Amino acid sequence: MRARYVKPSENKRVRIITNNVDALAKLDKALDSQGFEQVGLVRFLVHLITAGRRKRAKVDSPRK
Repeated sequence: MRARYVKPSENKRVRIITNNVDALAKLDKALDSQGFEQVGLVRFLVHLITAGRRKRAKVDSPRK
């Protein structure tokens, strides 16, 4: 079994691979309490590529 989690407001990701359903349920509960949400493969990859990217702030140039 595979599960992927992301924290939407931060650049944090978790990927779990296990064959034990009980362990996965405990980890799911712990990650949910920390603000992670379970996502599919596509959304996990999108978060991996775009996480941490923010619009650049405009810098006033001292040149005139």
